Amino acid sequence: MLDINGLEFLVPFIVGTQRTIKIQANLETETGEPFRKGEKEQTPFEVASSVGMVGNGFEGTAHLCIPSKVYLHILSKMFGEEMTELDEELASGASEIMNIVYGQAKIILNEKGAGLEKALPSVIFGSDLKTGRESESIVRVVPFKVPDVGVFYLEIYVKEKGEDLNEQK
Repeated sequence: MLDINGLEFLVPFIVGTQRTIKIQANLETETGEPFRKGEKEQTPFEVASSVGMVGNGFEGTAHLCIPSKVYLHILSKMFGEEMTELDEELASGASEIMNIVYGQAKIILNEKGAGLEKALPSVIFGSDLKTGRESESIVRVVPFKVPDVGVFYLEIYVKEKGEDLNEQK
């Protein structure tokens, strides 16, 4: 059975994020050590794309949390022109990035029996955003460094269906 709280579940999202940024923006990212939300300070971010996940016996969310400087750099590389100001139209591109990341992770995880369903990402942008209604102790955070630009984060929250958030360790 798939361990939803282990690296077996997290790695497909890490690989999907790296591949997506590499293919779409021709950028290499350096993946940092995963940690539980709240254990380390995260860089404030202005763009967040989220996707809800429902699978065989579990549910959760995945978030891409991106500071505007990093996001505009990624978009500039994707479109081949300098993007300098974040607006609603540009922010909507984060949902497409998350859609590709989720799609890649879903293929790998479903081969392992996860049964992830189709899902459409959403995006929000603004100042000093925060993610989650989820208990911080059960959200896994993976930092991705874009050299000479900054860091963005992938947050993964997964729980068994029907499980109380306060019961997870």
